[in-house]
Amino acid sequence: IDRHEERTSEAVERLAGEFGQSRVAGFVTDLADRDALGHWLPEVERFLGPIDLLVNNAATNVLGPLVDVSNEAWDRVIGLNLTACFTLARAVLPGMLARGRGAIVNVSSIAAFGHGVENNTPYAASKAGLNALTRSLAVEGGPFGVRCNGVAPGLIEGPFLSARREDYREDLEQTPLRRFAEPADVAAVITFLASDDARHVTGEVVNV
Repeated sequence: IDRHEERTSEAVERLAGEFGQSRVAGFVTDLADRDALGHWLPEVERFLGPIDLLVNNAATNVLGPLVDVSNEAWDRVIGLNLTACFTLARAVLPGMLARGRGAIVNVSSIAAFGHGVENNTPYAASKAGLNALTRSLAVEGGPFGVRCNGVAPGLIEGPFLSARREDYREDLEQTPLRRFAEPADVAAVITFLASDDARHVTGEVVNV
């Protein structure tokens, strides 16, 4: 699910080539739009069956001093990074609870932790809230066999970092492995937390 039609189509084509057309579906929507949820969620279940796994990975950011952050920018960051995760979890949780199984993985950020990140307050606040949501869902879902964990990436190789690499040289020097993570490094931890290998892991937020 993505709000970019071309990117969604490319992902579906790539995944369908690996797993088969009948096992992959793409949906174009803005996850911050709560009203749209009722339209596409039934389509997902009709096409793929009951939802046993939810990965909340969509996010946005606004950079700058807090005094310059508009109400609209704050609402957008909180709405997508935190509220959309709550809305999606609330939508899929009843089915998971009824079936006695399920896993939710929330993609957080190292920005959520207490050291603070300059000019990044809305994002850090949204991800700290997501960590709290993760732990609360773990407590609620645990007695019914539903797990909820989080992954907290640092800086990830990609277009954003490529365009600003010099700005983050100090961050690279403070990273123990002296490299930034690849997307696959994060995906591997998500895959583990979603799998039965992590059947007794819940309420955790794993830094990557």
